[in-house]
Amino acid sequence: MHYALVKDTLIPVRFAPSHKSEMTDQILFGEFFEIFDQQEEWSFIKNKFNNYTGWINNKHRYSVISEDLYRNIPDNSCKITTTPYSQVKNDSDSTTLVVPGGSVLPNFDRENSNFYIDKERFMLTSHSPVEVPGNNARKKILAFAEQYLHTPYLWGGKTIFGMDCSGFIQIIFRMMDIHISRDSSDQVTYGETVGFFEQAQPGDLIFFDDEEGNITHTGILMNSHEIIHASGRVRKDLIDHQGIYNRETRKYTHKLRIIKNFLKK
Repeated sequence: MHYALVKDTLIPVRFAPSHKSEMTDQILFGEFFEIFDQQEEWSFIKNKFNNYTGWINNKHRYSVISEDLYRNIPDNSCKITTTPYSQVKNDSDSTTLVVPGGSVLPNFDRENSNFYIDKERFMLTSHSPVEVPGNNARKKILAFAEQYLHTPYLWGGKTIFGMDCSGFIQIIFRMMDIHISRDSSDQVTYGETVGFFEQAQPGDLIFFDDEEGNITHTGILMNSHEIIHASGRVRKDLIDHQGIYNRETRKYTHKLRIIKNFLKK
């Protein structure tokens, strides 16, 4: 087994070792992963952040690291980018990468805005985080989420260039330093249940099910009557105790199942 760290903008994770296979996830710049099986063109990996497994193409850039670094790097030494995209410059070859929101900058020096991967020095050259007066957690979630309005829907995606509903949620909460699973069916197992729709607060997660009772969709409550979610694109729609009401089609599109509070307050 080997351990590695992403040095590309992102690496697609596929269900099978083929470019034709569906993308099920993405591992972002600076994320750590385990390599369980290596073939000539493909490697089977597990993302340390969300324990998701799948296949990546070996042409993508990553650095093999020690098991000690993989297991023991302290969370407080890593910076999570909180804007849809930022720029990092590699001092060794003067190249600049655009990295998506939720990327990890390991061993980040906050005073000098630099960090190291292996012996390569990187500089964070462009990053303008959202400022929320009073540092209110619920307002911060909504501010982070609104940055992604109109982002196109992409199955397995979780960046400004395309994201699915649960990828959207995972990245927003990651920016809040709250780690939750990749899929909505697993995300629903976290947090505290809110008994009634009228008791829900902005920033709470709302989950929706299909006719068989399977959780298939999720979004973030904006206020007493609006939700932000990824459906076709990241969008705002009306919400009530029945579910999501699409303003454009004038129809309910998702049936409400459960509301979860992921914050202490």
